[in-house]
Amino acid sequence: MDMTTESKNYRRAAAWIVLSPLLFLMAAISTVESLTTYYVQLVCFSIVSIMGIATGLGFIFGWSWSNISAKFIIGIVLIYFIGSWALIALILAYNKIMGA
Repeated sequence: MDMTTESKNYRRAAAWIVLSPLLFLMAAISTVESLTTYYVQLVCFSIVSIMGIATGLGFIFGWSWSNISAKFIIGIVLIYFIGSWALIALILAYNKIMGA
């Protein structure tokens, strides 16, 4: 592995290791009405956070699966946040149309 790739992997690792726990923090300070929803959200975000830290370690140690894992986690996070945004937009539009 050359120096450019190695430094790029260390930057990726630092980003994953530093930013992944923020997902857990987001879930932990979440204010949802249902306690069940809170715990489900906390477990899901914790799993993704742990996967992110493992991906960061994978970048440090040069494990081949770390790129695949990073793409998978980014896909999950994008689907979650874009999906929730779209769902909220649809619900608000429905309520506005129906006058509720």
